[in-house]
Amino acid sequence: MALASGRRGMVRRTRREGSTMRRRSAAWRVFVLATGTACGLAGAARGETIEVPRDQATIQAAVDASGPGDVIVVKAGTYRESVVVSGCSHRYVQIYSDGQVVIEGRGVAPAITVRSAKGIGIHGFTVHSGGDGVSITKSGDVTVDGLTATDCPGTGIRVDASADVTLQWNVVSGAGGSGVAITATHYVTVNANVFSDIGADGLTVTGGTDVYLCGNDVTDCGGSGVSCTGVGQLVIDETHIDGIVGDAITVSHSGEVAILSNDLGDHDPATTIGGDAVHVESSAHVTVEVNAITDVAGAGVSVTGPGATIQSNTILDVGGTGVQVGGTATTYVGQNVIERPRGSGVVVDGESNSVESNRITFAGFDGVAVHGGDNYVASNIVYRSANDGVCVTNAAGDAGVVVRDNLVTRPGGDGLDLGATCESRITGNTVSRAHGNGIAMTTGAGNVLDANQATRSRGFDLFEGSDPVSNEVGPTNRFRKMNKRHRHRK
Repeated sequence: MALASGRRGMVRRTRREGSTMRRRSAAWRVFVLATGTACGLAGAARGETIEVPRDQATIQAAVDASGPGDVIVVKAGTYRESVVVSGCSHRYVQIYSDGQVVIEGRGVAPAITVRSAKGIGIHGFTVHSGGDGVSITKSGDVTVDGLTATDCPGTGIRVDASADVTLQWNVVSGAGGSGVAITATHYVTVNANVFSDIGADGLTVTGGTDVYLCGNDVTDCGGSGVSCTGVGQLVIDETHIDGIVGDAITVSHSGEVAILSNDLGDHDPATTIGGDAVHVESSAHVTVEVNAITDVAGAGVSVTGPGATIQSNTILDVGGTGVQVGGTATTYVGQNVIERPRGSGVVVDGESNSVESNRITFAGFDGVAVHGGDNYVASNIVYRSANDGVCVTNAAGDAGVVVRDNLVTRPGGDGLDLGATCESRITGNTVSRAHGNGIAMTTGAGNVLDANQATRSRGFDLFEGSDPVSNEVGPTNRFRKMNKRHRHRK
């Protein structure tokens, strides 16, 4: 089946477009008109350089003296002040540290505040304060890079109601709140930052669109590593997360989400992930692809919402299910490698889903469990699951399912447990050395079995329940032991 072809295209487009997510759109033009029209009339850029403390004694005095396009260079030292860049007269002002520059904010005020401004750059400072380290509010085209925010009781860097914001190469440690908190902001890039020893989430985003979180390192957080709610066009890419109390990545009520090539967890018992590696709920069109997930307490990937693609992930030694998908339709789970989950390898509940070409070894319960009508379960390899190799059910009245070309070896229960599955096609499956039955249909009826093989089962190679049987077992099947006789068997 080709349920995932559209989503695969979305992933390819996401990778191409990641570097251009800050494109100017109609929404951006509205934002500029709302916040920056007066700035656009403030006059031509001057482009002068102001040095602190040579030209101005304090950073704030230099900001107050600056005009559009000016550059402020701050020499090494400790500056005990709370710096505020606000209004149109300072548009496109760039503020650089020259050497080790420490800004210690006064009281609970942020060390640096950017408010109702445009084109501001903050480059290379160390900040402390009694509240947030840096605050950006109602501003556009703002860059903060090379900054170190340490031991702030609030949030390291806070961004509210802004647009076209870039946070990169920053280090945030010892924050009492989140490392970075972004609210109602559009066209955001958070790239190559380091977050550690954070009291809440490492990075949290609420609302907004076109958010790109790439190449960040998040460790030792009291909440989740990355938490996003109500975000449209979200990419989380190439991020390392470990030592987290909650989920490594949690996303809710969002759309067009791509979670790609992240490194979540490791084999060090001293730094674990206390929840799921990837937890997505009430979100549509989610792609989870090429992530490396190791040694987490919860599930590897847990998703609710339609149209998801979960593929090519490596999931090792998780405390729950490898991949858990609930209440979904048209979801594709394919080409994942899942080893030693304490729960099942893959569990999918819903209709019109596809589970294909996964390799699952030593699952603590079922290898694959799929519940609902019109599902497609094909070409999975399951080795030594503690319970059934593949368990598939649909309710009376549901569309039939297709179970084909699966290879199940040494399951602790049945090889294929079809339970009450009805009106389904079971084709080309191979089961060997099942501890239970090779293929079991307890109360199912109206199924067609072709070209299946079960060998050396401890129970029956084919077991059917005691109710009247209307299953069609064709002559191309190879079963040595059956509890009921059929006209055709081979």
